[in-house]
Amino acid sequence: MDYLQLTTAGLKCLLPLSIVEEIFSLPELTVIPEAPSDILGILNLRGDLIPVMDLGCRLGIRPPQCRDTDVVILLRAAGLPMGVLVNQVQDVVAESAVELRHEPDYGHLSPLNTAFVAGLAQMGEELLIVINVETLIRAPAAVAALTSELTPAVLERHTSYDFYDCYWPTATPAQRSLLRQRQHHLSRTAATTELADDTLTVGVFELGREQFALPLNEIRQFVEVTTVVPIPHAPKLVVGHLPLQGEVIPVLDIREPLGLEQSPIPLKKAVVVLVESTTIAILIDDLRGIITYRYQQIRLSSFLATHDRGCIGSIIEGGQVIKLLSISQLLSKSFQLSNAA
Repeated sequence: MDYLQLTTAGLKCLLPLSIVEEIFSLPELTVIPEAPSDILGILNLRGDLIPVMDLGCRLGIRPPQCRDTDVVILLRAAGLPMGVLVNQVQDVVAESAVELRHEPDYGHLSPLNTAFVAGLAQMGEELLIVINVETLIRAPAAVAALTSELTPAVLERHTSYDFYDCYWPTATPAQRSLLRQRQHHLSRTAATTELADDTLTVGVFELGREQFALPLNEIRQFVEVTTVVPIPHAPKLVVGHLPLQGEVIPVLDIREPLGLEQSPIPLKKAVVVLVESTTIAILIDDLRGIITYRYQQIRLSSFLATHDRGCIGSIIEGGQVIKLLSISQLLSKSFQLSNAA
């Protein structure tokens, strides 16, 4: 089971990726007076009304509070869709990178409410809290009742309490406008959105036991790699060059900048891409295929630490994560680090 790594109220936590459906920046919420104290309010998400919980408050760490840099994780637990507010989402973590502690010591976590903690996990030198998704939603029937008699139209008129007065009294007019714009964008349904440009066709490939995608308009072709000629004094990223249809193009191994495990077995396939008028070959393990996705499926965008490694979005499909890459961003970041070293 893979995990989503997040931070809330200064705590580093893991959430099972299998229950995560979407991630987006905090929008303006509608506060419901009768809601439990850890429920910030209700969100209109493409016509569906979703309660949003403050995870820090749920864990007993702090009273509810919001900032424009906060993130909402949409998950489905106890049969309910639920938004969970956190301060930051870092990355998707493979199960193999996590060592669960079978007899965790919670003594140093006071005043954390351990009823919502499944255990502790060691990841490198860091100790993280594993969220218990079975107890996270208190009284599911009561939570479901919060939205059972509401409609999007009624929600718009529901102004009994002010979101900012409750959770962000220092918000400026510009910050309030930003959150209002986010809510307007999230509330749009397919019926109110132009669908002509609502898809993205990508080439999906495997590399280092993970799956990645590149926009099809950047891909020239997929090729078998037989011989790569080394280039003296080239950056470590550039493993050599190969002839292709009258051109000599550089061949890159991007596993290191992506933080992937490198096998000693040479890679024998490549995707040839056009990056800022330059043709390059990117070594891969294998091609999965050409697939078209709706933009609504590209959900983990820009909240992952891998954004700095060239990941501009991710697609959750069948419990797996496909990371959408920007090769130009990845190379720019990699060569900056290389020059600094």
